[in-house]
Amino acid sequence: MTLRTCLLLIAMALSGLPGAGSAIAGDPQATEADWAMVPAWCRFAMSARKTNNRVDQIPDPQVRAKIRALDNSGCNGFHHYCWALIWANRGYFTSTEDQALRRSYFDWAISDFRYIFANSEPGNTCSLFPESYTKLGEMKLLIGKPQEAETHYRAALKLKPDYAPAYAGLSDLYETQGHIDKAVAILQAGLKVKPTSSALKKKFARLQARTGGDLRESPD
Repeated sequence: MTLRTCLLLIAMALSGLPGAGSAIAGDPQATEADWAMVPAWCRFAMSARKTNNRVDQIPDPQVRAKIRALDNSGCNGFHHYCWALIWANRGYFTSTEDQALRRSYFDWAISDFRYIFANSEPGNTCSLFPESYTKLGEMKLLIGKPQEAETHYRAALKLKPDYAPAYAGLSDLYETQGHIDKAVAILQAGLKVKPTSSALKKKFARLQARTGGDLRESPD
């Protein structure tokens, strides 16, 4: 265990972060590098919540429109979504050799995504849900929980049947399990509803190459 990991785990114990019994990780204190990897509206998410009516003060009209759209779709506390993305990105870029730190980042991201699910308006209308479920699937797969990963990917597709990243994630999951036929089938299903997805096309082409080029896209 590295010194960095030891210090982080001590901080968890002192501050009540996930891993020490708390449900929410808290503000990740984003750096410029963090902001560069999340949506532009995230910079305003803390100060532009509908409870304090500061949306009109946002200078960028596209960001104002996005914040209002999130409110209108039933999202509450959506700054937690931004925090979750930051924690998740840190986990993705942490060396696999530092598993304790990597797992902590993912745990914190998961707790913030769950906050969105628990606090948004009833009816699963929040527009952030499909991506949030897909991100949960990605992290659950990385920490060795494929069944939970599949559940989250399926939840994303139930809400948004043409969401290509969820099809891609399911395909990756099945491929890691050695179920190439299932990986192919889910890509074919995804291409039926999202035929323009370059990500799905690339994955399909890669599996074609892996299997000797015998695969065919399903007819419309």
